[in-house]
Amino acid sequence: IMDVKRNRDRTIKIFKARNLIRSTAAAADQDIETIRHSWDVVMHIANQAIHKVLQMGKSLDVAQKNSYIDSISGLPNMLAAMIKLDKEIASNQPFALLLMDGDNLRLFNSINYAAGDEAIQNMGRVLSEQLRPGDFLARWRAGDEFVAILPNTSSEGARSVGERCCAALREASKAWKFPTSISRSGTGVRRRRR
Repeated sequence: IMDVKRNRDRTIKIFKARNLIRSTAAAADQDIETIRHSWDVVMHIANQAIHKVLQMGKSLDVAQKNSYIDSISGLPNMLAAMIKLDKEIASNQPFALLLMDGDNLRLFNSINYAAGDEAIQNMGRVLSEQLRPGDFLARWRAGDEFVAILPNTSSEGARSVGERCCAALREASKAWKFPTSISRSGTGVRRRRR
């Protein structure tokens, strides 16, 4: 610290712990208040550095989490869906994939984009309620498209889930600004390899 004060033209000084320990040990001939003050300063600097590192770690955790979440629907986004899909393919277990496209989003957006965002949120909520706890629902791309990954589900089971989602959305949207539904873009089923 004294070195930094003496050499004001240098903006950065790197301290090594062993040098701090040596300089503190060498300070035995100094009075106890000077030593105590030096240790307080060193502890303050160390605590501040640790605090900053922890803050950066928390910020990185939040940023990483947010990179997999769709900001409008609150559901996982397309990147998260692609990662989940890769895991399902690698598991070599059967699964079904539902691609669902919402209808009438343009009507909501014609009011304003906030109404369109609310419609997407409502659609995501209704679709989520129709799935099992182990199923995965994500917003696909940027519109009113959703993808559901259904582990251990047959084509008949996937069809049943898709019809249940369609019916639930039609019913729930009766209370919205515009009634809406979803079109099933496709249903794919991956069977176990033999």
